[in-house]
Amino acid sequence: MIRPLALMLASTLARLLTAVGVFIVMARVWGAQEFGVFLYPYTIASLVAMIVDYGYSLQLVRDVGAEPHRVEEIVSRALRVKVVLAAAVLLGVAVAGFFMSNAREQRVLLVVLTLSTTVNSFAQFLNLPFRGLARFEGETRVVVWANGLHFVFVCVALAAGAGATAVAFVFLLSRGAYLCLSVIAYRQVPGGMDWMTGTWSLVGRDLATGLPYGVHVALATLYFQVDTLLVQYYLGSEGVGLYQAAVRLVMGAMIVPDVLSNVYLPALAGAHSDPKRVYYLAERMMRHLAAAGLVCLGCFTFGADILVRTLYGPRYVPLQSFLPLFGPVVYLRFLGACYGVLLTMSGRQSVRAAAVIAAFVVSLLGNALVIPKYGLVGAAIAAIFTHLFLNAVYVASVVRQFHSSFLSVRGAALTAIACVASLGVLAGPSLTVRGVVLVALLAIAVGVGITGAEGESARNALRRIVARVPV
Repeated sequence: MIRPLALMLASTLARLLTAVGVFIVMARVWGAQEFGVFLYPYTIASLVAMIVDYGYSLQLVRDVGAEPHRVEEIVSRALRVKVVLAAAVLLGVAVAGFFMSNAREQRVLLVVLTLSTTVNSFAQFLNLPFRGLARFEGETRVVVWANGLHFVFVCVALAAGAGATAVAFVFLLSRGAYLCLSVIAYRQVPGGMDWMTGTWSLVGRDLATGLPYGVHVALATLYFQVDTLLVQYYLGSEGVGLYQAAVRLVMGAMIVPDVLSNVYLPALAGAHSDPKRVYYLAERMMRHLAAAGLVCLGCFTFGADILVRTLYGPRYVPLQSFLPLFGPVVYLRFLGACYGVLLTMSGRQSVRAAAVIAAFVVSLLGNALVIPKYGLVGAAIAAIFTHLFLNAVYVASVVRQFHSSFLSVRGAALTAIACVASLGVLAGPSLTVRGVVLVALLAIAVGVGITGAEGESARNALRRIVARVPV
């Protein structure tokens, strides 16, 4: 399990450069106003691209992991579905552009960024079979090169004084290169693409089969981004720039559940007929995510001012007032990722999709009620309650399916600590550096919590450090 985790970590770190690093640089160079001008159409383009993604990051990995001998057929049939969806999406965006009341720059940005995210969707799709086949090294090579080049291209453009439109075209060019690299890698390892497999008449059936996955992934993105659309409506581009600055940090933290989910999903799918093995893997994943989530919660809650000053600079000081509220959001997303994987593995994707639909409604109503009155702080609080609702549905569904919450004593202890820390944030983030040290060390001592010589060594080190903390 260590090698797949290391390779997936390298791939996800490379994606982190483009999902977070690039946007941090853009935010520093442009300021909140122009950053918001770019991020609003980018957010819409990303949401539209979810239709093209159609949940294959879950479905394809699960199907290939369960039946690796059918990889060529599975990929070929899924690719035909994506072509149909991409054609419909691009046509719809092109037509909608003529009726937009926004400035011409916004229309151009929307079209170019939609092309970019669509091309990126196809490039990522061709890397998914590597995960199902446990050939993570193939994906890692492509992703590291493609995302490293993307980061360099965008930074060079920004250093040359490029504006939002020019950077959008750089995005499109970079994603085209990513697609070329993905095609070459796919043909070398997983296999070819047979466009006639099953005939095109099966596209309708494949669309119906993948609908629960597509709905889930699309709405999972939408319920976490609908607040951005409402922030734009009520607070304008500068509000979007500040809010998306916080969201990008959350996306950066989500590297951990992304890595673990993509490693554990094929393993769980392959062990679905062995309940003991499933329980072992699920409990282990839950414990690791709970420990990592608590550390991230501590960073967001107690280190908000350091994060803002270091990453964004003095122009983003208002971000410090609501960034700590995203600590509980991150922890809830970590736990939710584990329960979501279990639902997908057990074939309960329709339940997961229904839960996300309900969460989208909760997010929409909550944000519409609190943003006009409380601004960005209200949007962050609405995100907390939306994730609480979604996790509650996930946990209830998993307990009903498996008759277990997979939350060990150590996992429960971590969650209790996270609840106390979250209540402290909601009451007013005023804890000291001592609190930071204690929360991080508790996460390591309780979450990693190994027994034997290593465990005793860790506990002794913990006692020595705590003893030095002034009372």
